[in-house]
Amino acid sequence: RNMVGRRGFMSPLSNLLRASGGGRKFVEAELMKQQQPPALYLSRLQDVNARMRAILIDWLFLIAQERAVLFETVHVAANYLDRYLSRPEQGTMSRSNLQLVGITCLSMAIDYEHADNYAISDKRAAHYTDATYTEEQVATMRTQISCALGAARTVVTSRYLVSHELMRQREAHGGFCGVAEVAAMYLCDLAVQHAAFLQFTPLTICASAVRVAWRIAVIGMPYKPLSADISEKCEAEMEKAFRCLQPGTTKDALYSELHTLYEYYAEQ
Repeated sequence: RNMVGRRGFMSPLSNLLRASGGGRKFVEAELMKQQQPPALYLSRLQDVNARMRAILIDWLFLIAQERAVLFETVHVAANYLDRYLSRPEQGTMSRSNLQLVGITCLSMAIDYEHADNYAISDKRAAHYTDATYTEEQVATMRTQISCALGAARTVVTSRYLVSHELMRQREAHGGFCGVAEVAAMYLCDLAVQHAAFLQFTPLTICASAVRVAWRIAVIGMPYKPLSADISEKCEAEMEKAFRCLQPGTTKDALYSELHTLYEYYAEQ
């Protein structure tokens, strides 16, 4: 799913890792180290909190569906969002600007990750916000975020790692369980929404998503990720998120507002 087709060309990350040859793991590790946002940055924001971030990312997944954009691109947008919001000067940013930052990050991620026919113009981005913001405001925010990110636009996401890990498992076992694959992707997408997972690296989220998916699907096949990537705390958070979004469960205020991923995966 990261090849020519949905995206229109090889992803920038795939091209970078391909060019690195035998140094692929080193490049991945360096990118993750450089682009991991501070785990507790939201606690320093005066007018934006984890609930608002989760609802915003849920909305970005909805737009991605509408535009037939890979969900991995939403993960890239979420990384841009977190890195921008974690900058010290954003500590006093008003919640009224959060949607503007979010749609601009998604637009920038699509520009970087996809072919031109998927692009969201500044005018279209403003339209997605029901004209809460103007085309000019989107353009200004794009400039501000570009300055904050610099040239560091290539992101190693947990979604990218999960897709490659699932391919590795298919090759190792001569086939795979569709339920486990869908569950792993679902858990990975849930993780990017919830601020509790900011404390974990993409590698840990990947390993945890696949391990929990194995248990959900009751797979008999062995799955042994690198021990360094295993986190019982991360797996517990995933299982909690998964249970809270199932039909018939009592949902807290946050989970009752998140619909996009459950509705999407219910059809898979």
